[in-house]
Order: sequence, then C-alpha cells, then structure tokens
Amino acid sequence: TYLVGKGMTLVVARGVAMKAALIEIAGATSGVGTAAGRAVAPLTRFGLAARALTGVLGGPLSLALTAASIVAFGIDTDSAADAVDRADVAARKAADALDAYQEASRRAAEEQRSLGGEVSAATQQMLSQTRAGLVQALSDAERELKAARSSMTGAFFDRDGFDDFAGRYRALFRTNLQTGAPMPGMPSNRFLTDLATMAEQAGRLEISASTFMDSFSQVQAIGPAFADLAEQLAGILASGEGLAENDALEALRGMAEEAGIFGDELAAIDRAGSEADLRAAYADLKTAIEEATVAGTQLRAETNEGFRENVTTLAEVESRVAALRDTEQQTLDLSRDIATERPFDATADSAGK
Repeated sequence: TYLVGKGMTLVVARGVAMKAALIEIAGATSGVGTAAGRAVAPLTRFGLAARALTGVLGGPLSLALTAASIVAFGIDTDSAADAVDRADVAARKAADALDAYQEASRRAAEEQRSLGGEVSAATQQMLSQTRAGLVQALSDAERELKAARSSMTGAFFDRDGFDDFAGRYRALFRTNLQTGAPMPGMPSNRFLTDLATMAEQAGRLEISASTFMDSFSQVQAIGPAFADLAEQLAGILASGEGLAENDALEALRGMAEEAGIFGDELAAIDRAGSEADLRAAYADLKTAIEEATVAGTQLRAETNEGFRENVTTLAEVESRVAALRDTEQQTLDLSRDIATERPFDATADSAGK
C-alpha cells in the first residue's frame, strides 16, 4: 500500500515487496542477519504455502538462497540488529580486557609490596600488554557502539530502527508537528506520540538509547491491571459520590503514582479547588490511564519485538561501555595510589633488575 501510494502500480509494488521478502529469507536461511527463525514467514504473506516453496525455489531453501544472494543485492535486512550485536560483542571483549588489566595491576601491586617497590620484567610486560589491550578494546567498543546507534535510523529494508518505530506511530496518531496537538479527526495517544518524538531524537543521537528505554519501559509496564484501574475510576466518577477524601480514590491514585507517568494528571488533582475541578482532573486521569494501557499493549506487541530487542541491547551496551570507562579510570587511579613512589608507568628501569 505504501509503495502504491508512492506512484507504483500494484503489480510493480508487489514485485518489489516479493523481492524484499526473498532477501529476508536469504538472510535467514544462510545465517546472514539475526532473524534466522523467520525463513518462511515473509513469503507466506504473499499467499505462498510453505510446502510449495521448495518447488518454487528448486530445492531446500538453504541451498536455493545462500549468502551470495545477499551479497548480490548488496542489502542486509537486519543491519540494525547485526550492528547492535557487534557492539554487544565488542563491549564484552572490553570487559574481558579490563579484567585482564585489573589482574595485572593486582599482581604488580603485590610485587611492589614484597619487592621493595620494584616490579619484575614479566609483570611489567603483562601490565603494558594488558593496558594496550584494554585501550584497544574500549576503542573498538565505542566505535561499534557509534555504528550501532547510526544503524538504528535510515536503513530502508530494516524495520526495527528508531525511524521505523517513530513512523509507525506517527502514521497511527498524526499530530501537528509544530504544536504537537492531534490532527482533527485523528485518534490520539500522547504516550505513543511522545515515544515517537523520543525515538526521532535518539535516531538523531540527541538522546541516548538508555534515556529512550527508560521512558519506553515505563509505558511498556502499563498492563491489564491498569485497564481495571480505569474501570474502577470510571465507576466512581459515574456514581456521583463526593470525590474529596474518597478512600477508594486514594488507593487508585497510589497505583497511578507508582507508574511514574501520570505526573501532569496527578498535579492537576492536587491543584483542584472545587468538586467540579476535582471531577474534571480525575476524568483526565482516567483518559490518560486508558491511553497508557493502549500504549503498553502496543509496545509489548509482536510488531515491536525486533525493535525492543535492538533498543534493549543498545541501551545495555551504552551502560556497559560507560561503566567500563569509569572502572578503567578507577583502576588507573588505584594503581597510582598503590604505587605513589614508583608508579607502574615509571617502573621500566626497575623491571629489568
């Protein structure tokens, strides 16, 4: 539908989509890309039964479509996932390199205490090598992290990037780009539109994946219990009971506070100066809870599975690389504190004795 809307005929658009599906299968069946479990699903979307695929393609999929197919097309349909995985591997290698350097530092410190401030040639060599390995591994991890961040936006055939997530919900909940207000006649959901905005910011590297994931996770956690909460709130509002000092409302409010995403609505409740204002504020809270419940369902849906995996891993890698940098500096500082008279960097002369 999207391609047809761009001026293609239905036949041509279908052919392009079929080609994309074949590319996806090529990646899955040959081990290229990370979606190795999706080998048959893409073509079944076009009405091809799984049992007919071997006849169409002339043999087992793993033989009919190989990694050469991807190379010929020059396209990787899981570029973001692959880049994120490479960053994850690089961060793990950096952690191993830090462990090795810390062990060498510990050994050097023990030798200095037992050898009157001197370090053996073997230990000095170990320090130099592990330090160089750590610097290289951290550099590699930061480079792969940067590449992973960049891969999360702009890949045409990759459906699990920040731009894909933002586009999905921009299309569902169209808003005025200047005011942020919903377009007339369009459904609204401020939680999904806010996350779409944050995804665009993350795609432009204006915010980290970790910052995005913090907000994403808060909305993702709004499950069926909050649908019940909205129903209970609706019942209280419909009953005509007084809302001030209502014990049931206080309990519901506590649950809303714990969610951490209804601050505006709760602040309006606190500011309410009359029963009418209080009723309007609680009605707004009910609407917000209903929207958040819809948003949470969307974020947990299978449609967003690949995106969730990518951004979760990317956020974890960001945190690990930052922590590794901090720990590296702490290790260097500790090394200097232990060897205040003859720092490790200055022990080359004593190492040969």
